[in-house]
Order: sequence, then structure tokens, then C-alpha cells
Amino acid sequence: MRNRRRQTGFTLIELMVTLAVLVILVSLASPIMNMLEQRKVVGAAEGVFEEIQFIRSEAIMQGRELHLRVQADSGGDDWCIGISNNAGCDCSVEDSNATDACLLDVAVDDESGATQQVLRRFTHDDFADVSMEINGNGDTELDLAFDGVRGIPSPRPDPFEQFRFESSPNNFELGVEINAIGRPSICASGRATGRYQTACEVNP
Repeated sequence: MRNRRRQTGFTLIELMVTLAVLVILVSLASPIMNMLEQRKVVGAAEGVFEEIQFIRSEAIMQGRELHLRVQADSGGDDWCIGISNNAGCDCSVEDSNATDACLLDVAVDDESGATQQVLRRFTHDDFADVSMEINGNGDTELDLAFDGVRGIPSPRPDPFEQFRFESSPNNFELGVEINAIGRPSICASGRATGRYQTACEVNP
């Protein structure tokens, strides 16, 4: 009696089933990847929004001028925001002992009035593939001073300062705008992204 040879490899049916499963997996993965990419853009924009809210309220609470420093390289991939007691800090500096670090006095004891200096910066490090553009005109830095009375920035935005965030590879965009009285808002620069649908006042 002749022994049958054992077949190896895929049959045509098995190959078709495998391809069908792959197509399904790819179709499911695409919206998930888009959602994750959108979340990065939203996270970057909301982080900058919160820093602007913070410097306004902190300047008013301390009753003195505080400084916002914004930096981005020419491609927009390496960007940062810094808050400091003094103008001209470098928000890319991570060493709190450096003379140009973005250092801010914060209260550590409300009763005694004691303060300590902390490094206050927000950077691109947690937002891979999200670039930032300053005012849509190739600026690589911006300095704003917020007064200690009403938190109004100087020089005054005319009419807005804008930071535009864009993801890669699907180009989801959000803008953070600061109006003339220093109030920030998040807007859609192009199509709606995440829960933000209101169009930016200043479009690139």
C-alpha cells in the first residue's frame, strides 16, 4: 500500500482566508491609529493652553509681571514653552541651575510667604510627530510678558498670537490663539480635530 505524501504549505483557501483576516485587521487598525494621532495633537494644544492659563492666573496672584517664552526650530519639530520670572529664558534648557533656565518663583508656604524656584517648561518630548508653528510666518521664538494686574500680555497680540500644531502623517491640526487681553482658546485649523470644531480666527 502506497503512503500518501503529507502536504506542506498553504492551500489556496487558507491563503484567501489569511488575506481576508489581514484586510479586516488593517481596516480596524487605521481608525485606531488616526485616533491616537489626533490625541497627540489635542494633548499638545491643551498643554500649551493650560500653560497660558497658568501664567495669567499666576501673574495676577503674585501681583507681578511674568514671562512666557516660546521656541520652535525651523521645521517646528523641536518646540517648547517656558514660564519665568525674567524675560529671555531658554525653554530648551533642562538644568535648573543654568543661568538661562526658565525658573519661576512659587509659594511653598502660604503662611510664611516662603517661595522656591522651579523649572517651568512644556516641551515636544511627549508628542512625537507633532510640530508647532508660531504665527504661521516662520517665527522661531516669541516672548510675551503678562502683567500682574489683569494678566494682559505685552506686546499686545494684534489681533491674535497663534501656535499651530500639526501631526504626521495624517496632518491633523489645532491652533492655540491668544487674544489682546491674554485669553487663550483652542481652535480647529482646517478640519475638526477631536472635540474642537470652531475655526481659528487666524488661518495660515
